Amino acid sequence: MNSNRAGSVDMFGVSVAGMTLLEAAETLSEAARERKTRVVFTLNTQHIVIMNNNEAFRRAYQYADWIVPDGMPVVWFGRLLGAALPERVPGSDLLPELCRLAEKKALRVYFLGGTAEVTPMAILNLKKMFPALQVAGVATPWIDLEEAEERFDDLIESINASRPDIVFVGLGAPKQEIWTDRNRHRLETGLVCMVGGSFDFLAGTTVRAPRWMQREGLEWLWRLLSEPRRLWRRYLIGNALFLGIAWREWWTLRRAR
Repeated sequence: MNSNRAGSVDMFGVSVAGMTLLEAAETLSEAARERKTRVVFTLNTQHIVIMNNNEAFRRAYQYADWIVPDGMPVVWFGRLLGAALPERVPGSDLLPELCRLAEKKALRVYFLGGTAEVTPMAILNLKKMFPALQVAGVATPWIDLEEAEERFDDLIESINASRPDIVFVGLGAPKQEIWTDRNRHRLETGLVCMVGGSFDFLAGTTVRAPRWMQREGLEWLWRLLSEPRRLWRRYLIGNALFLGIAWREWWTLRRAR
């Protein structure tokens, strides 16, 4: 279970690590070498809203080994509490940075999720950046959380047989977190890192917001304008729900102090 480490911030029922992207990548790459199967989640406003109503998702977060802030609202809320979260550490930035260190430290990486078209393209582009990167394997299965755990025996065996040091899971929330929480005890690796839609970004099938929009916490607006029909509910309704949750959290913490 994640606990309040030095430099972390307790909010929304979990402990968020106060590290820069480079600090997080270095810490996690070293942990990967120990091969103790620890998991890394990223926290953004959408996840906070889902946690409010999904017990399995909330439990998965409470048992994560590291949680990093994926989104400026999470960073801002930490600062509102008087705690130092130096910057956002999104999965889409953490993945290539971990691959850079994996190449340097001869760590083997595995890619789980995405599609049979997109994920190989993402790996190809990563190999262009990091030619010596050791790709242990890739799998793009359809995963249904309603199915029995035994349904994933072959997948787990395939991952373990490839002996990866880092497994990148790009199944999307809440599926990737719940699936990982249920199966982490069966995985033989060093690190299991949630990366959401990062494979699409790396493959070039989805374009990320300009850096200035990311810095100002406006990446959600870029994505909404890019895919309004698909994402309007997530961002317009989801952001309103987050503001209500954040207000209650701030008021509760303020009274507790």
